[in-house]
Amino acid sequence: MKPIIALILLGVFCVTGFPALADSGARGDAAIAEKYVIWAEDAIAAGQWTRARAALERASDFADVSSDVSYLLALARVHTNDNRGSVLRAVQQAIRTGRWSRYSEMQARLLEAEQLIAMRRYSQALNSIAAGIAAIPAAGSVDGNERAEFAILYLAAMKNMSETDSAASGEFRRAVQEALELFPRDPGPLRFFFCYARNRRPDGEDLTLMDQVLKRLPFLIEQAPELAWMAAPFIGDTEEARRLVAGYRSGSFRTRAGGNFIPNKASIIPALNLGLLDDFDAIDELFFFADGAENILDKDIIVETGDLLRSDEGRDRLIQRLLSFTG
Repeated sequence: MKPIIALILLGVFCVTGFPALADSGARGDAAIAEKYVIWAEDAIAAGQWTRARAALERASDFADVSSDVSYLLALARVHTNDNRGSVLRAVQQAIRTGRWSRYSEMQARLLEAEQLIAMRRYSQALNSIAAGIAAIPAAGSVDGNERAEFAILYLAAMKNMSETDSAASGEFRRAVQEALELFPRDPGPLRFFFCYARNRRPDGEDLTLMDQVLKRLPFLIEQAPELAWMAAPFIGDTEEARRLVAGYRSGSFRTRAGGNFIPNKASIIPALNLGLLDDFDAIDELFFFADGAENILDKDIIVETGDLLRSDEGRDRLIQRLLSFTG
């Protein structure tokens, strides 16, 4: 390399923190692509997702020789709140290229399925999940959690499909049953089943499966305390339901100390229904936002809270707070 060119490249590196090799005529060089990946990983390890994304965008010339570049770019776009379409384009580019060094198609399929589910493209998500399972190495990977992760994504897709397709309900229940047997320590199947059952009139099969799910609850509640308030509507013993919701909201189920615990706003609904909150306390909590939190209210939580208010004063207060809400 001529001295003057080397000096220019060094100057660019010092300014940006990443080399401008994508513009240096080295297009298609897998070794240089891997350098970009390593530099991006260093930035990610330091929590500098914007910096990592900038480098990976510049490395797009190497997308045809390195799936790792496109996969990491997709991850960076997720963490910089880019739109899901751009995340999906990057991860699908990684899959099409099929030249992996540090990552794998299995990881890309997980990310692809997550994005497709969030975009409500459930049939495509199921195809991605099937392809991802097929891409799991015969010996498995180091953590061995891949099948559980794909099983949870499958439950997410089927749960959403079941809302408009009765045939999907049966498949969802079957998948929950299988996940309970294969992954007994994973709280995911319980979360999805509680969400599924929440707006349904349970039939015989639902009730049978609910019994199995509730029996698993005591073994997973320390790991996933939010299961306490999610399970409350399905627990026949009112005092037990009160104990669980009160325990969650006090933070007593948390295994990790430190930090101020703020209950999920959805827990206001069972707490109000079980008499753990009065109307005014429930409304005040609904409109409380911790420092730094986004002032966003969920429409369904507002409606359900309003339906449970017991007094005209409480309903008037809710209307006043909504009219003055600026989030």
